[in-house]
Amino acid sequence: MTRKVAKRPYASGAARREQIAEAGLALIAREGIDGLTLRKVAAAIGTTPSAAYRHFAGKEEIVDAVLDLVGEALQAGLDAICAGPGDPLEKLEAVLMAHVAFLVERLGAGRHFVTLEILSRHPEKKARILRNTLPLRNAVAALLAEAQREGRLGGAHDRDVLVRLFMGIFLTEILECRSSCTAADMQDRVRATWNVFRTLITKGP
Repeated sequence: MTRKVAKRPYASGAARREQIAEAGLALIAREGIDGLTLRKVAAAIGTTPSAAYRHFAGKEEIVDAVLDLVGEALQAGLDAICAGPGDPLEKLEAVLMAHVAFLVERLGAGRHFVTLEILSRHPEKKARILRNTLPLRNAVAALLAEAQREGRLGGAHDRDVLVRLFMGIFLTEILECRSSCTAADMQDRVRATWNVFRTLITKGP
């Protein structure tokens, strides 16, 4: 017997492409890159594979759309925090914890971390993935510069080194927590590491 697909209200153009990218992101986070198929994506949004093909020629184009979706979501979160209230160190903490929450809730950190899953099958996407991290790196560098101008940091720290250390806070936990801790554990560990990092950079060398 033929299985019928439960259809959603019709969407066209950019809206349908976004639906497909969202479904692709959720599939990779839940099942890993091998779980991403056009059939599963189509089923998730209530359409048929042939209809999905009208928007994406295949899996690789969906992967690109997923990466673009991730980059846009991260940028929006950064913009909101950086434009909001708080001193630069408070904003740095907010950026870190919001980023970790996004990694856990949307990118499957602790299970099938989307970025690592994509790299495992599509190493040619590395440049695109690194491009998505640039807004985060630039925002962190700007907040650290502001903290230095305000005299909030101790000593003459190399800002580039501080940015790398900041990025390492969550990257290390992602790798360690893929199979050995829960999402809540990851967030607790990141916050604990941040507290040590903040103490060290404000005390000086």
